[in-house]
Amino acid sequence: MHHMLFSPRKDLDFTEALWEKLSGCSGYQELVDCLQLVCAALQQGKIQPMVHRSNQSQLACLVRDSFEGKMRVPDLDGALPIQMLAEIGVEKMKRDYTSFFIAEELTTLNQLS
Repeated sequence: MHHMLFSPRKDLDFTEALWEKLSGCSGYQELVDCLQLVCAALQQGKIQPMVHRSNQSQLACLVRDSFEGKMRVPDLDGALPIQMLAEIGVEKMKRDYTSFFIAEELTTLNQLS
C-alpha cells in the first residue's frame, strides 16, 4: 500500500537508502552481518554518507560520530539490530509522509514543525 500512495523519493539519506536494502534481509543473521559491514566501513572512514539533520536514529548518530572519529561500534546482538532497522524505517516513513503532504499542498513545512 505504501508504494500506491507515494512516488519514490529521490532525496533519500544514507539510513533511508540502507533501510530499503536491509528490509529485504532474509533473516536476523543477514541483518547483523550487513550492519557489521556498515559499522566497520563507517569506523574505518571508508564511507562518509549524508544523513538528514533531523534523523535521530541510532544509526544516524553513529554516522555523525564517525565524521568526528569518535564512533563506537555497538554490540550487534539481541534485539538491537531489529531496533536499529525499525528506527531507520520510522525515520523514512516520517520523511515520506512529510514529502507527500507538502507535495499535495495539504500542509507546509512550518505547520509540521
